[in-house]
Amino acid sequence: MPVLHEADVLAIRKQVHDINNALNVISMQSELVKMLAADSAAAARVEAAIDTVLKECAKAGAMANEISAVVKTAE
Repeated sequence: MPVLHEADVLAIRKQVHDINNALNVISMQSELVKMLAADSAAAARVEAAIDTVLKECAKAGAMANEISAVVKTAE
């Protein structure tokens, strides 16, 4: 198993923290969509919440790719 430099470990830890934050936002927005779905007048808020979920998914995916790149360079 390759040894990562301290800077790489810190970068990975930050990325994992950021991914967890993105997942938390996704979870909360999903709960909001569930509640708003019962209210037909809330269509704009539902759309905004879904846009947030999609943005956070893309952010988490990009961060996961960054982590993968760091690990590959350490191999």
